[in-house]
Amino acid sequence: MRKWIAKSFRRRVLFLFISMTLIPCLILGLFVYPYSSWRIKQDFLESSIKYLHQVSQNIDHNIKYMDMISIMSFMDNGVIQTLNDDLRPDAEKTPRKQVIMDEFLFKASELMDAISGVYVFSDSSVYYKSRRDVRVDIDYAYKDDQWYQTAAQKNGTLTIIGAHYPYQMKRANQIVISVARSVIDPQTSRRVGVILIDADMEIIQELAGVENVYDESYLIITDQTGNMIYAPDRTMMTQPLSQLIDQPISSKSGNFFTTIQNESVLANYVVSDYTGWTIIQVIPTRVMYRTTQTLGFAILLFGLSVVILAILISFYFSKRVTEPIVQLSSVVERVGRGHFDETVPDYGQDEIGHLSQGVRDMSARLKGLLQRVTTFRLRQKEAQLEFLQSQINPHFLYNALNAIQMKALINQDEEVADMISALGQFYQMSSFSPSSVVTIQEEIDLVNSYLSVIRIRFGDEFRCTVTVDHEIVHYYCLKLILQPIVENAVFHGVEKKSGSGEIRISAAQESDSVLITVADNGAGMTPDQLRLIRETLNHDDSSEHHTGMIGLRNVNSRIRLHEGSDYGLQVFSEVGVGTTVQIRLPIRKTPVQLDQSDSQT
Repeated sequence: MRKWIAKSFRRRVLFLFISMTLIPCLILGLFVYPYSSWRIKQDFLESSIKYLHQVSQNIDHNIKYMDMISIMSFMDNGVIQTLNDDLRPDAEKTPRKQVIMDEFLFKASELMDAISGVYVFSDSSVYYKSRRDVRVDIDYAYKDDQWYQTAAQKNGTLTIIGAHYPYQMKRANQIVISVARSVIDPQTSRRVGVILIDADMEIIQELAGVENVYDESYLIITDQTGNMIYAPDRTMMTQPLSQLIDQPISSKSGNFFTTIQNESVLANYVVSDYTGWTIIQVIPTRVMYRTTQTLGFAILLFGLSVVILAILISFYFSKRVTEPIVQLSSVVERVGRGHFDETVPDYGQDEIGHLSQGVRDMSARLKGLLQRVTTFRLRQKEAQLEFLQSQINPHFLYNALNAIQMKALINQDEEVADMISALGQFYQMSSFSPSSVVTIQEEIDLVNSYLSVIRIRFGDEFRCTVTVDHEIVHYYCLKLILQPIVENAVFHGVEKKSGSGEIRISAAQESDSVLITVADNGAGMTPDQLRLIRETLNHDDSSEHHTGMIGLRNVNSRIRLHEGSDYGLQVFSEVGVGTTVQIRLPIRKTPVQLDQSDSQT
């Protein structure tokens, strides 16, 4: 896999894009799903707690209302007098007492729709008011019941009684909840009776059956002792909470996982501060996990969609990003094989655009360099051929000149002998040296040999001065770059001038280069002639061979080929004043530098 990716830049970019997409998606999935599951559970618990508190508050509100009704007995003087009268040993039940009690019981029972009965118990009589057409047990021994004893002992404090069948009714099949308290005489603070108020269980069933926040969840309500007050079916109603749930409830609210009727459930509960009842919402875990599973499936589906989209986008962008580079790589490969005319696309002003511009520049420079090398090699071969032609038996020419010189001496023609001697020395220096590099001093000596011949020819009408800075005489330069310039000054400058002619030769170091100047006081050139010469020098490949230009062009070409375009000839001329040729050369202190430059070119 690694080798397959490493073989292609596009594959690496594609792999990078896909990795940059998949890794965040994977990390997101690993963190989002557990967090979402935890968040869903917390939402379940928070919503359930709010729901349970609402149910508890509604139940407390109804119980408190029943408590307020029971307190009315304290403030009814007729009830207090009747109950005080019943405490006397000779107390009798009279119609007047019954009317007083019936009036109170009627008012109390009408204050709340859920009240099924209001009962006041004294030490000698039972006064009751029931809204149902049921038979009341006249012989009910209420003083023996636990609820009565508890209420009597509390001395006016409320007693809440959980689900039960009405105590004082025969064949009752309707379950009720009740509140009871001792009736206290405000004057004597003595207990004079006990009031009991029954409410239908429907009030609890209505509150517990309010729309649940979760499907398939249900409520269980127990009293302070763990006995069932409300459950969704009678099977549960017959069991204490300890048999139904194996977890103890020891705090005001909480939750735990347990099993009820062979089903795994989450039990969330609150305990009422007022009634002490425990209200439990039972949520099957499959219901809770159903939401988590749906979320997980949605995350998975979303993740797959993102991955597929990311892969498609990665393919698209990796192609857009790498295609210019692949094309440039192909162009560079073809340029490397010598196809310098390849068209490089333009990719704008970004980094790829700069790279493509660099490839174009490189191709153009390589093409120019190749052309330069090819031209140099052709000219080098031509020079070698010319040199070979000029070397046709040079010893014969040199020996012939020596023979002519001896003959002139025998004939006592010393002038001809001196001219032949100078000419022989010139040919010896220019032709027999095996190196293409000489010192500036040697190049000056060669020019002096040539000037010796010229002085014999022109006599006193020709003058030449040579001034050379002694610091540069041991610098090196190409051989035969000065003599053609001097020759050109003689035959195209001085010779065409009427009267005496003068040539001034100077050589000195100027900054980081050597400047050799050849100036004559000859006829000079017109601006058109000067322009033509300068154009010829600036275009080394010019095929026009004008008289007087061949020597200049050859010297300039040799210098530029060996030393570069920063060096070469510059020509200045004015009609009637003369012509000046400047030769600019680099500073070469050893011949090795020139030989290396020659080989590189």
